[in-house]
Parts: sequence; C-alpha cells; structure tokens
Amino acid sequence: MKKFDVLIIGRPNVGKSTLANVFADKGKVITSDIPGTTRDYVELEASWQSRHFNVIDTGGLVTKKFAGLEKKVLDKIEARIKTCDLILFVIDAKNGITSYDREIAKKIKKESDKVVLVLNKLDSGRLFNQIDRFRALGFERMFPVSAISGKGIGDLLDEVVATLEATEKEEDKSFKFAFFGKANVGKSSLTNTLLEKKRVIVSEVPGTTIDMIESTFKFEGQDFTVIDTAGLRRKSKATGVIEKKSQKRVDNILNYIDVACLVIDGSERLSRQDLRVAQVLEESSLPCVIIVNKCDKLCDLETSTGKIASYLKEKKKEIDHRLAVLYFAKTIFVSAKDHYNIEAIPKTILKIRKDKDRNISPNELQEFFKDFLIDYPPRSRRNRKTSTVKGLYQVSSNPLLFGLKVSEKGFLRREYIQLVGKKIYQHFKYFSRPVHIKIVKGKK
Repeated sequence: MKKFDVLIIGRPNVGKSTLANVFADKGKVITSDIPGTTRDYVELEASWQSRHFNVIDTGGLVTKKFAGLEKKVLDKIEARIKTCDLILFVIDAKNGITSYDREIAKKIKKESDKVVLVLNKLDSGRLFNQIDRFRALGFERMFPVSAISGKGIGDLLDEVVATLEATEKEEDKSFKFAFFGKANVGKSSLTNTLLEKKRVIVSEVPGTTIDMIESTFKFEGQDFTVIDTAGLRRKSKATGVIEKKSQKRVDNILNYIDVACLVIDGSERLSRQDLRVAQVLEESSLPCVIIVNKCDKLCDLETSTGKIASYLKEKKKEIDHRLAVLYFAKTIFVSAKDHYNIEAIPKTILKIRKDKDRNISPNELQEFFKDFLIDYPPRSRRNRKTSTVKGLYQVSSNPLLFGLKVSEKGFLRREYIQLVGKKIYQHFKYFSRPVHIKIVKGKK
C-alpha cells in the first residue's frame, strides 16, 4: 500500500521542522552529522491511528560545496507542492500574517483543496479563540496548534488521516515503475523528461537524489507512477549513513512497484555495479526493462543514422552477454538530454501491463512440454541419476510461476530448470517478464 506524502511548507522559523519531528517516527528519519545533507527535502515516516504516511519537511541546509543546488532545491519545493497528497501550510500565528505568508499563500492557491492551514505557536487558550482573522489567507481548513506543547496536534493528525483515507480511494489505479541504477546514469533526468518538468534535482554532483521520489503522469489515458531511486553504490563506497539507510529501502520499493527499470549509461562499458543492480532486480521476480541512457554522447542522434544502428547492435550484444540474468528484459535506447525515444518507456510499461494477467491453458502447456522433453531430455546433476519429469502446470500469472513435477527433488541441474523457464518465455511470447520454475515432488 502506498505511503502518502504530507508536505510541510512555510516561511523560516515558523516551526516546520518541530512539527515534522512531532509527527515522525524519529528512528526512521534519514539523519546525518554531515553538514548539508538536505539536498532536496527531508523525508520522515509518521503514523497515526495505524495509518502510515511520509512527512516532507522543506526546510534544510545547503553547504558551500552544494551552493549551486540551492535555487534548484527551491524549485523542487514548488514542484512538490503539485505532486504531494496534502499540504500543511504553517504560519507563526503569534506574530500574525506577514507579507511572506501572503506570498506563499498565493503560490499554493491553485492547490487549495489539499491545503490545511496550521496556526502554530498558539500556546495560550486566549490565542486559540482568535483565529478567524487568518481566514483572510483564503483556506477553508484551519487548525490552531502548539508544536512545542503538543496542544491541538491530535486534532490536526485526525484531519491528516481523514484526508489521506479519502485520497486512497482514488489511488492504486496507476501502474508503478521505478528507475534503478548506479549513481549518475541519468535516472533523475529521465524522470524529469517523462514529467516534462524539473521535478528532481539534476546535477553533475553524483548522488543528488538521496532517497526515493515518487511522481505521477498520464500516457495514452493510463495513469503511471514513476519512482526515481537513489543511485546504488558499490558496497565499498556506501559508507555514509544516508546511502546505507536509503539502500535498505530498495526492498520496500521493489515490493511496491509493478515494473523495475535498470538504467545504464550507454556511453560507458557495463560495470560490476550495473551487474550487481541487475542481479538485485532479477531476484525481485518483477518484470524488468533495461534503459540505455545517454546515447547522445556517442553521435548526433538526428543525422548519424548509420552510426546509431551500428552502436545499438554492438551495445545490445554486450547487454545480452553480460546481463544474461535479465534475458527476458526489453532493452530501450534513449537520451533524456535530447528527448530521444523517451515515449518508448511508457509504451513498454503499458505493454507489460496488458500482458501481466495472461494465463496459459493446461492443454497448450502440456503440448509445449511434450515437445520440450523430446528436444531437451532431462539430465541429472553429475549424471548420477535421471529424475523423471512428470508434468508442468501454471501456478500464477503475476508473478509468472510454473510448477515442474518431478519424481525426486534435487536431481535436476539448475541450468536445466532455467532452460525450462526460458523456453516457456520464448514459446508463449511473454513480454519483459521473468518466468520462475517451482520444483514439486509428484505423487508416486
């Protein structure tokens, strides 16, 4: 189930971070002693009445090293206003409405249906009774609170949960996919190009996407959710607290999405890190797509047709050989920078969706398996004993799982079991989806 995003915004020193910490389960917040670790937003996990949600605190630091990102961070906050599920607009009610408050109110006016005005720092009962003047900002829902004392926080959280429950009824219609890959292969640029807006920070500094950022878009009438993940680093380089915590969340993302996309840099040879990420995705049992980005670095994509064809052929050969573990994955060549072939990504995802619930009839499956056994008679491990293969049946369509009945477990070689899966994939023309084989001991 999706965790909804609650965005906390407001001018400096109104208590945004204090409110976020009151909401959050502090054991799960990404923190570090390294200055400047808030490069995008600070995201915390919170819960109330057994409902879990993400709290995004837009306050943060930018050190001199990342000074070039500061304006970009502010731009991303504005973008997140449009994509989040709920906005908590915090003001310092003790000091009244400022011109800065009015400026922010004007910016979020178009999203007023999902805005809750939080009147913070109302520590006395007298102030609690004088909130009508804040209706001048134009928001229907207002909640007086004191983040420090906790007064009014329960009522505010009740409103958050009620809003998210109403939103949830409209969710889960979209098909979800995520970009995985090592740092700086262009995952954020691909996300931005798909969304046609600068949703995620793009920079030459590797690793500017620290956590996972989720966005939605429409393509050919279908709702999609795309998740940009942090770059997965080699274990020797994942020494920082932030990278380690973020990588632990990869499993949660894999359990949430429908399709995993491996993004690689087409201008470089495949690295060990690319292979490691591919292995992680293969083990997830998810449909996969291999996206070769940065094709523009090889040649002019508009005029060098012959060079492109030659390059694609050589690169595909390298991928088929070195990423054989993802034999089933469709390969797409793109350039986020030049917007080259970007529409192939949602088209491919859509094709996977249409294929995901397909079942094979028992008669078709048995006909296939009869021919398979003639062409590929089973051989045991180390040729010590031949295992009798008794039948093949489909267990589920999503994930794609087939049961292989044998007289004794443990005698078929792993390569033979993998061959069964590959031949099922090829014969029944499955699209970008892995076939998994479960060995079952048949009745005597």
